[in-house]
Amino acid sequence: MREPGLLVVDVAHPDAGPDLDSAARALREIGDARVEHAAPAPGVVVVLSKGLRTSTGPFVAPDRPMPTGIVPPGAVAWTTPDGWCATSDTAGIHHVYWRQGRGWGAISTSAVALGRLGGSGPDRDALGVAALAGHALESATVVSDVRLLQAGELCELSEGRVDVSRVAPPPALDADGWIDEMAAIRRTGAEVVVSIVDDALQTTSSPVLELSGGLDSRVLLAAIPPERRAGLPRSP
Repeated sequence: MREPGLLVVDVAHPDAGPDLDSAARALREIGDARVEHAAPAPGVVVVLSKGLRTSTGPFVAPDRPMPTGIVPPGAVAWTTPDGWCATSDTAGIHHVYWRQGRGWGAISTSAVALGRLGGSGPDRDALGVAALAGHALESATVVSDVRLLQAGELCELSEGRVDVSRVAPPPALDADGWIDEMAAIRRTGAEVVVSIVDDALQTTSSPVLELSGGLDSRVLLAAIPPERRAGLPRSP
């Protein structure tokens, strides 16, 4: 079962023309979608993650502007008397996107859907960064004019305007020493892989590696001890 998607569009001026049909199709292509044009009655809550929980237990509908302590990965959107609000988890892992158009604003779980609202193409600068780093930076996305909601931020949509505010401090880089812990786990994992590959080379007279050029292939090649790399046969 796929997690639900959400697209909420609020149009302040009748002559503002976001392409709702194209955006809705984009969201439905990804998975199950709920599409809302403007805000329904207050009190509607759309849970965007299966098994959504907070630091104090199961998620309940918020009675204040910001439900704090959503355990990653998770995201939720809900209506207010003035419009819609949305937020992600405390680490920003479950992505929620927003876009400000001329006379309209929108929030969604799909950057592509928001891009189609205004006919935006790719953001070439963000694509270049993603190609080198493997991801976009901060609130940038690979779709022009579409922004990513950061951890600890609240997105409010009302009268065709998107307002983003910080309501919780950004996650500390190493509040609990997890960076050092993960580095130690990575070193241990690398040693295990090197040991397995070395054993295989010693016990196999004619080793064959089927290489795809992906991450697995690179890991296997890197795990071959340097002193054993010389003279390994290569097939065309």
